[in-house]
Amino acid sequence: MIIKILGIILIIFGGFWIFSRLLNQPKMFQIIREKIREGGLIFGIKRYLVGELFGLGLGIGIVGVGFYLINPNFLSFFVWGAGILLSIVFLWGGFKLNALPHALIFLFGIGGFLLWGLSGLVGGLVIGWIATMLIGLLTIPIGKIFDIGRIKKEYRMAIAKDFFLENKEKILALEKFKSRKEDEIIKIFSKNINQICEETSRLLTPKQLHKYDIDLVVFEDNFIEGGKNWIKKLKDTDERNLMLKYVNFCRDIIYATYYGPYATEGPRRNITLEDLNNEDDSEQQVLPMQDTGSKNFFVKRVKKYQVITFAFGFLLLNQLTIILATYFADKDLFLERFGLNIWFWAIGIPVIYFLQWLLVVWVASKFTKEILKQKFLRHPIATIILFVLYITDLPYRLSEYWGGNIASIFEVIVYYAFISFLWWLLVCWISDKIFKKQRFQWNWYKKIIDKIFIIIPPIYKFILGLIVALFIFLILLLLITMVFHYSGSDLKNLFNY
Repeated sequence: MIIKILGIILIIFGGFWIFSRLLNQPKMFQIIREKIREGGLIFGIKRYLVGELFGLGLGIGIVGVGFYLINPNFLSFFVWGAGILLSIVFLWGGFKLNALPHALIFLFGIGGFLLWGLSGLVGGLVIGWIATMLIGLLTIPIGKIFDIGRIKKEYRMAIAKDFFLENKEKILALEKFKSRKEDEIIKIFSKNINQICEETSRLLTPKQLHKYDIDLVVFEDNFIEGGKNWIKKLKDTDERNLMLKYVNFCRDIIYATYYGPYATEGPRRNITLEDLNNEDDSEQQVLPMQDTGSKNFFVKRVKKYQVITFAFGFLLLNQLTIILATYFADKDLFLERFGLNIWFWAIGIPVIYFLQWLLVVWVASKFTKEILKQKFLRHPIATIILFVLYITDLPYRLSEYWGGNIASIFEVIVYYAFISFLWWLLVCWISDKIFKKQRFQWNWYKKIIDKIFIIIPPIYKFILGLIVALFIFLILLLLITMVFHYSGSDLKNLFNY
């Protein structure tokens, strides 16, 4: 009886200890942010673990001893509860340190490893990757709708209001602001800070202070580069001059207070028009990434059109897997069914997919984002009709050509989307020859096209990440089957062929 009373006392004491440490976590995260700035990510994590070893660690240990004294059978429930609590703290810290995607991937991987071992680790990492892509895909439109950004709305509004009051005459002199109310203009300038942060997150080679820095967007040098890229998109010279001043104004305030620990050491220099004119402003395309400068034709296009390349690589690997699984399951049945040597398929399938890849890459290289958007706006009727035809015809195509697995569904969707896109280009070309001027212009249609092209970049990143994850998963699956000597029948049943 005395032991159980002691256990209850320890649980109460440990519970209060854990609760006090949870209340102190925001302060701890702020300190860790400063430590990461000082010595890098690994240094900050070490400091946090040392600090919480006698914080949360001690509290959880005391509660564990209390449960053991009351009833050793309760330990399993305690371990699950402690794991959930630590996972919540881990995700909370990842969110506060702007590293939530990395925290999710790590947490899924550890959870999979603890439950199912090595295969669980691989599956957990893949699921974590997909989860982060889905969250990223959802947060961007939600952020635009509810005006949520990396910097708090109240702080952005205060910056925008101060800038507006200092430059009211110049702002109202611009054509785009003449007919707008003051509150509306301040909201626009507040959202401009979000747009600068978005451009910062798209930097291909962001600067970092330490090897494992994660939150690269908050560094002052990266904010400046993102501001330059944002200003480059503006066409009007007067607006460019004003927004140059605004970027410098935001930089001075944000890195004096909000992101103070991430400010660049040394004297600051304002961004000027000369800085923009001295940099190459390459035109952004719909599917390709930035040119890598490689002279090799194949390597250059592989790096430039990553989504297309990984998509065809995934489909090729899937087809080869199915063919090889069928062949090794029953060689005689394979020859009887297909009537050709296995080497014909092993060589012919990659050649066919390579030629298809060349065709799709060639078509993608002909259209930049702006050209494609103008085509959609100029031909609303053709776009709507062909889109409806594609959606209504797709179920019949899937029922006719579905090979029995998810990869076949993906291949049919992509194949008929590309065919429909070619038909749409043909109709647009014929329409341009017949109608020299645009006859129809609907505001609702224009708004839909504008929103679609806003979400194209996050969709691009999501598709790329998803295909890479599936591609890696399929390769690992093949390696595991080879290591554990799975038979062709096992592979065949696995892919539901």
